[in-house]
Amino acid sequence: MIKRHASDLISDTATEYTFRMHEKIFPVMLEHLGEKTSHNMGSQVSKSIQTFTYSALKEPLDKEKTMEYLGHARDCGVGNFMYATYIGQEFSVVIDNKEINLVGGHNPAFKHAAVWIKSFYAALITRASNARAQLCLTPNSVFQNANITANDFDLALINVYKGLFDSSAKMGELLSATLDASDPEKLEVARQDYIYDVTSPVLVLIHAILTKNEEEFNTKLQQALESHKKFWAGKHKDESEGWISLPLLAACSLAVDNTDFNIIPKSEYIPEWIYRKEF
Repeated sequence: MIKRHASDLISDTATEYTFRMHEKIFPVMLEHLGEKTSHNMGSQVSKSIQTFTYSALKEPLDKEKTMEYLGHARDCGVGNFMYATYIGQEFSVVIDNKEINLVGGHNPAFKHAAVWIKSFYAALITRASNARAQLCLTPNSVFQNANITANDFDLALINVYKGLFDSSAKMGELLSATLDASDPEKLEVARQDYIYDVTSPVLVLIHAILTKNEEEFNTKLQQALESHKKFWAGKHKDESEGWISLPLLAACSLAVDNTDFNIIPKSEYIPEWIYRKEF
């Protein structure tokens, strides 16, 4: 069992404050969404994931509420990227079981690759196939025109995730492209540790799923958990993004849904009830 760093423990005060703020702000965002720009949806992705994380670590655990928060992140992500995809067109999105009608437009805020990837992980983990399919319709030009421009690795990673659900995709070539784009000669130094310790290990797990190699999956999952802890237990220990691993949860969810793998490594970073869809 790979456990979180002791300093990852959060106080009851911080937990309750996070819940109160979400329950106060999220309904207001929905109420006024049609009156304001789309960044309201995009900004809620990371905020809802943070609330999900706090809820998943809370005792006693409320599984239904925990997954509701992750569903908020997923739904807001879908709406955020539909807005950028259907420019000048009317579209409807369901957020928190409420149908909202909007018109797409130009707004680069929160349209960057990291927001899409988190939204995609949330769709995979919650097994929301419609949300996942809609996210895959987002053209890569959206990420290139975002306020934080995507680099070659970001685009290659997104292409892999899109390719998982495209029968015509050449996954070997797509995975090779991520390897090429992660070359330290090409990658910004500031992003290398995160990509090598947090992001790239997921690609190896995807390869194991595609080749139906259970032994490789378990070996690489153990290594990925160790890499995840190495990155998040250091100077990033106070950042809630690392307390639960969405990338590894997404990979385990894919493995459960598409193979008969017996997932052996256990860790507080990947609650088993979530990837086994016990909610």
